[in-house]
Amino acid sequence: MDVEVFISSTRNKIISRHIHNIVVTTWLADWLHTLPFEAEVIWPARWNLVKFLYLFNRYFPVDIIFSYIYIEVPDVEMCRVSYIICSVGLILSLGMSEAVIFIRLYALSRQSELFRWWLIVQFFAVHAIMFALLGPFLASFRWVPSPVPQYVACLPVAANTLYATVSFGLLMANETLIVLVMLYIGLMRHRHTRSSLVKIFYRDGLVFFLFLAASSVVNIAILASLPPSNRTLFAIVSSIQCSLAE
Repeated sequence: MDVEVFISSTRNKIISRHIHNIVVTTWLADWLHTLPFEAEVIWPARWNLVKFLYLFNRYFPVDIIFSYIYIEVPDVEMCRVSYIICSVGLILSLGMSEAVIFIRLYALSRQSELFRWWLIVQFFAVHAIMFALLGPFLASFRWVPSPVPQYVACLPVAANTLYATVSFGLLMANETLIVLVMLYIGLMRHRHTRSSLVKIFYRDGLVFFLFLAASSVVNIAILASLPPSNRTLFAIVSSIQCSLAE
């Protein structure tokens, strides 16, 4: 491996470790801060799809766990497996968070049958395409053992990022369409409402969209401009944002 590439890869794997620690700390702080409210409101509620999606996304941080393994375990095969699981976990986390937004939007639309089917088709089409693109993206990755495993576990040296770039672009387009529809419904049907619940739905939906859009833009910029060792720097943040936005 070229010395300059090795130095860059090592530096950015260390940056990845610091980013991981920051976002995990943020996730834990948010969990502790919102736990009393969750115990009061969410836990006593009857089980339904929204409660399942919320709790599963909040208490099953598979991408966080395996991103830690990917950063810390000095084994090339373990790097490969943990990165695959982390990537799948990221898409599942994004999907569950988006599902909650879609269900909220359906409720705000006054439960139109046609609108419900449109949301279902859009949701599954977008995420099916993302999973389809994930396969060739992961297959294009190549890792090498680290010369200094005590500091850096393994080093990604090659990847075709076009698939991931398209996925993040599709995700941003999907969210943009949903937020435009949400604003249209709000203006047409809830413009004069005084319901605090409706206002919370719109506030949370817009916050989620802004976080996800910003995350997608940063990820696309990283994938397009940086070498392979740098291209996973921000992906874990996208997943954490989903848990925080919920």
